[in-house]
Amino acid sequence: MGCRIDCSVQAEGTFAGSKPALRAALDLQGLVNALPAALSGRVTLGDARVLQLQELRLLSAGNTLQLSGSAGELLALEGTLQLRALGETLPGARGRGTGTFRIEGSREQPRVDASLELADLAWQGSTAERLALQLQGSRAAHVLRGSLRIPGIALDVACRGKESPDTGDWSGSCSRLELGTPKGLPDWQLDRVLRLDWLAPERRLSIDPFCLRSGGATACRTARVSISPAGIDGIALRSDALPVALLPALLPPEVSASGTLALAVQAARRGTEPLQLQASLSSPLLRFDALAASEEVPIELRDTAISLRRSGESIQLVGSALTGPEGRIEMALAAAGALPASALSGRIALRDVDTGPVLRLLPGSLEAGGRLGGEVRVDGSVGAPSLSGELTIGGGRFAHEALPQAIEDFSLALRFTGADATFDGQLRTRAGTGESDGALRWAGEDWSASLGLRADDLLLEPRRGTRIHVAPDIRVEIGPALARIGGTVRIPRADVDLEA
Repeated sequence: MGCRIDCSVQAEGTFAGSKPALRAALDLQGLVNALPAALSGRVTLGDARVLQLQELRLLSAGNTLQLSGSAGELLALEGTLQLRALGETLPGARGRGTGTFRIEGSREQPRVDASLELADLAWQGSTAERLALQLQGSRAAHVLRGSLRIPGIALDVACRGKESPDTGDWSGSCSRLELGTPKGLPDWQLDRVLRLDWLAPERRLSIDPFCLRSGGATACRTARVSISPAGIDGIALRSDALPVALLPALLPPEVSASGTLALAVQAARRGTEPLQLQASLSSPLLRFDALAASEEVPIELRDTAISLRRSGESIQLVGSALTGPEGRIEMALAAAGALPASALSGRIALRDVDTGPVLRLLPGSLEAGGRLGGEVRVDGSVGAPSLSGELTIGGGRFAHEALPQAIEDFSLALRFTGADATFDGQLRTRAGTGESDGALRWAGEDWSASLGLRADDLLLEPRRGTRIHVAPDIRVEIGPALARIGGTVRIPRADVDLEA
């Protein structure tokens, strides 16, 4: 910290005898951390060794702390705080706010009534829209209320406690803890009084087990948590029947969900080492209903199980689920190193997954079906994943309001190479058979796709007595700002019966 002070002090009084007296007018100005600072006001030391402060004002750039009152065997102090730019006093921070405080009583047991409100906060990578704190009472008994607003989350607490005058240890309890989550997610409330203890010599905070409730759902901390410079122990969260319907913000508005989730989380940290984390999520049955042409299309997942493990800079994610009559989805991913350059490895495997419900969600779709299977390897990094492998669709069928005839059977093979994928397949309609091919490419938000369709002889009958033989060879190209179709459609023969 750099500091330069220019000062002017006018003082008069005496320090002789048992009743010293002093009156002083202060006017100090200078720079602290290269920012202007000033201290001004009047100070009086009276006969009873009582210090009187008259509008003692500390300015740091645009921020002001003002004190008035007296301090002796008894205290009677009050003050205000104006923060116009927190960063001008605390380098690297941002924020603004106001505060007031009053201190009364004896020096051994002062009583405090203080409040602080801050807005637009930022410090060391963390941000908050609003922070409000209120403290009332003495060391022997006090009440703390707090309110925190960060984007999408609101936290309100009310606690009371007491401090040991001999050891400096603190013990208390919180009767209110309310957690508001982003719109569409459930809000949670504390279901019992929460006990906390602070051991001053060890600098250790202990928190008893507690539960948060939201409607009929419960999420419980099942172990006593210990937080100290030596590490964090005992973080254990469990919820056995969390309704998935409580999580509508995670779903599109046209999709409803039913079923329950079982959640378990355990975490610990030693010293400054990275947090060790184990989490699992499971459900016997999840059902999602989506609207397609005013008709509900159900998608069910059975025996869903997902586990997450973090150790140091390594993360492992494993999951599986059953779907449809015989479908199975499996996933195993691992990342090592700091994000987003973490080395990524793993696989995603699909077996006999029914594609009908997904294709039915396409606008204009009338009928759909098929079986999806295959395996895709995942490599590269989290920021730039690379894929390899093949997925195939067999036994497919698809009818669309824009197609003159339904596709009675189609097959498709999709092959992945890095950030590219190619596909080819065959299709059959009542009019004949054809072939398709294409390519996909993606790089973050930049993507492109092309689709080709060829057939030698498709028979169309747009009306009775009219038979048209067509041979299409067309290609469609699409992207974020591109949609283009080209090619030829030959008509080698057409028969029209005018009497039909």
